Amino acid sequence: MMNTKKSTHQNIMDTAQKLIQRKGFNAFSYADIAKELDIKTSSIHYYFPSKTDLGLELMKRYRKTIQEVLEQVDQSELGSREKLQEYLQAYQSIFSEDGRICLCVMLSSDIITLEDSIQQEVKLFLQLNLDWLAKTLEEGVKCNAFNCHADTHAEASLFLSTLIGSMLLARANPKSLSFHQIGQVLYDKYTLHD
Repeated sequence: MMNTKKSTHQNIMDTAQKLIQRKGFNAFSYADIAKELDIKTSSIHYYFPSKTDLGLELMKRYRKTIQEVLEQVDQSELGSREKLQEYLQAYQSIFSEDGRICLCVMLSSDIITLEDSIQQEVKLFLQLNLDWLAKTLEEGVKCNAFNCHADTHAEASLFLSTLIGSMLLARANPKSLSFHQIGQVLYDKYTLHD
């Protein structure tokens, strides 16, 4: 049933995001959203004429949200270790026991079937994360907080790839280490302890 305190537009976006995070872009339809919100599909088409329009707006919103989080972390007085910990916590808050994982991870798995506009947003999201991680790792190396064996851009790619892979592994194989445990191992891999 639709939350009337939020706008229809917002409810559609929130519901679509949850569906994509759980099922993937190609596995949900406007009928799924309509059923969940108890509205007609024509109401969805009013705000989002095509599924691509909806996906594009979702990805832009998602990228803006993480960009704001990263800017807040950067503007804080936190050291590089704490910044990296905040980053991990942001991703851990996305991972859900009901099977939802990062929107960008789910869209990445469908990337070859997505329209160019959504592909571009996914790439921008990933690049934003890679640039922030490389910068944070570089700061940490300079102040002897992190141990990087390669170029920080390569290490950022390794870090993000491991984070993404751990979401998929934890989702597909609940008996494996949890996403949170893998995140801690990843953090410990880079952190130099005093």
